[in-house]
Amino acid sequence: MAIAYGQITIVDISDLGQLSVYPTSNQPYSVIYDPNASGDNQYNPNWSVNNLKLTPVIYYGNKEVRPTEATVSWYKDSSTTAITSGVSDGILTISDKTVLSPTGSKLVSYTVKVNYSPEGTGATLHAEGKITFSLIE
Repeated sequence: MAIAYGQITIVDISDLGQLSVYPTSNQPYSVIYDPNASGDNQYNPNWSVNNLKLTPVIYYGNKEVRPTEATVSWYKDSSTTAITSGVSDGILTISDKTVLSPTGSKLVSYTVKVNYSPEGTGATLHAEGKITFSLIE
């Protein structure tokens, strides 16, 4: 008589907890453009003088996760190519005042995508957040 033994492991991924991300900004969500002003005074705030910094606030369950503990990628508008220039430790710095332009787009969105592997789980969780800026003339 043969006897067989086996083991089944069932993992409920919802037991891992929830990952969430909220992009924050050091600048207001609207930029005012004054065509009658000159030079650096046309844009308020002027991102080339006071850089726009986008920081992901990441939570796993009720614990805040530093951006350096996760894989953070930034995307502009609907692009599928990650932004590599101006990203350091998960923080995106924009220093171009003409990202919002009276002759171009008056809206710009940045999407942050985060992958995080909770310690000891062997799983990778994913979360996305979006932040939008507008130009007012």
